[in-house]
Amino acid sequence: MQTIQVRTTQNVFIHYPVASVGDRILAHLLDQLIKFIYVLAAGILLYNADIENEWVWILIIGVPWLLSTLLFEILMNGQTPGKRVLNIKVIRMNGTPASIGDYILRWIFSLIDFGILSGAIAVIIIAAGGKGQRLGDLVAGTAVVKLTEQKEITADEILVPAEHANVPTFNQA
Repeated sequence: MQTIQVRTTQNVFIHYPVASVGDRILAHLLDQLIKFIYVLAAGILLYNADIENEWVWILIIGVPWLLSTLLFEILMNGQTPGKRVLNIKVIRMNGTPASIGDYILRWIFSLIDFGILSGAIAVIIIAAGGKGQRLGDLVAGTAVVKLTEQKEITADEILVPAEHANVPTFNQA
């Protein structure tokens, strides 16, 4: 499994497992399914309400469909519903959470990654690069990583009891 090595400010290296191409494709397909269900439901509602104004259709269906990935990543801290189900997340290459600017860059380049050849460009770049990044990730300096279960650490594992056989050398001290 590929990993990304991140150096923290305390000079500690953390290894994040890179999300696999399969996980990313499945997350994308789940997000597309959610978009399809939304468009279908909104279309039925608008049709039954006899709304014929094109701008209303564009505003209610087109804008959310276009911006949904960007808004989900901003509001859900680097995850879309598909990414949350598969337990993957967008982070910066230095290990910090991605910023709104990073999400916007990823979204702009997703139009190239997924708009041309239906995602084949993204799959090729992810498979060819070493860090599991698509074009939008390369430009934004981000990566999609697999979140691992954190083991809970108890006080017994951190604190080491002192030896009771300790004899003080200087009693006055």
